[in-house]
Amino acid sequence: TGPNVIVGTAAVNAGVLNIATNDALGINIGGSIGFGGRYNSTSQAGFAVIKGAKENAVAGEYGGYLSFNTRAHGTQLSEKMRISGNGNVGIGTTNPGYKLDIQTTVAANSAVINSEYNAVGLGNLAAGLNIKKLEDIRGQGIRFQTGANVNESWLIGNRYNSNVHDMSFYYTTTGEGTNMAGYGNPLMIIKAGGNVGIGTTTPNANAALDV
Repeated sequence: TGPNVIVGTAAVNAGVLNIATNDALGINIGGSIGFGGRYNSTSQAGFAVIKGAKENAVAGEYGGYLSFNTRAHGTQLSEKMRISGNGNVGIGTTNPGYKLDIQTTVAANSAVINSEYNAVGLGNLAAGLNIKKLEDIRGQGIRFQTGANVNESWLIGNRYNSNVHDMSFYYTTTGEGTNMAGYGNPLMIIKAGGNVGIGTTTPNANAALDV
């Protein structure tokens, strides 16, 4: 059973051009619009597809998504962007968790917004500059990671439930750990009141050095 063109039917979307399918209900089942043309003097190929499909296989539910599919030369059509039923937009993911969820594995010269790491990255999330929301809403910071050792990085900011009003400088060679605990205590801290501590998290003067 192939897709049908339905005009002005109340069963789908009244008063508009509808592209639907009579296939049995199921996840990813729905109508599509294809775009193609000649790629040499005699042959044609499909270049892109826009598809509206059911988000799940549950009978009685009609939540749907809109996907945008393209191809590079020598590859098959594949989904590159999706607008989910709740309005989230995903690029590089078919399950966007945020209003804009961009995921990529490109290692160089990329700007990355990634929900898995709750981070914005320049370069990528494994090496470069990350502006990172930590696992607790009270913590955030800028992370510098070389990429030569995935566990080695600096963090400037504050980590989970620790010195949350201060500016701290952390370093780790063993990885972030849960809730950033892998960074341990800060190497240097600037308290909200202006006191600065090196080797201490409780400086009692404008500059305190604990050796």
